[in-house]
Amino acid sequence: MNSSEFLKKVNDELKNREKQEILDIVNNLIRKIPKSKYDEVICMLGNDKKLENIESKIEEYKIKFKMIDDLDLYFHATGYEDYDNYYWGDWIWEYSDDDKVGDLIKEATYYAVNLVNHKEYKYAKELLDLIIYTNYQFLDDDGGDFFGATG
Repeated sequence: MNSSEFLKKVNDELKNREKQEILDIVNNLIRKIPKSKYDEVICMLGNDKKLENIESKIEEYKIKFKMIDDLDLYFHATGYEDYDNYYWGDWIWEYSDDDKVGDLIKEATYYAVNLVNHKEYKYAKELLDLIIYTNYQFLDDDGGDFFGATG
């Protein structure tokens, strides 16, 4: 059975049910979703909402991503030499995201997906370009230097 047939069969099963019964079915399905997929489900649920103030939302993202380019927001890194297994140690980096840059990237990406789902391709491309071409940096907490790569 392909996805169209499956969707038709599910719709046929649900069309004569009460609202509360459908909500119970949806809740049972949602309980089976792994925690790692929660953000995606929330994004999918938001796809049905009408998008408003797209241009101002894009401008907000431009300001936030400019803060990343200007090194007002960045990732943190701490490096050390690990001698656990060998005489010569391996240099290990541990990263943290105190400024929540990763959350910003995730939020903007989900918003871009939502824009695509609403056929707002121009805005989606503008936002995805912003995400891709931002220069993400890491601050070496021990050395005080920034390092990173342009997207």
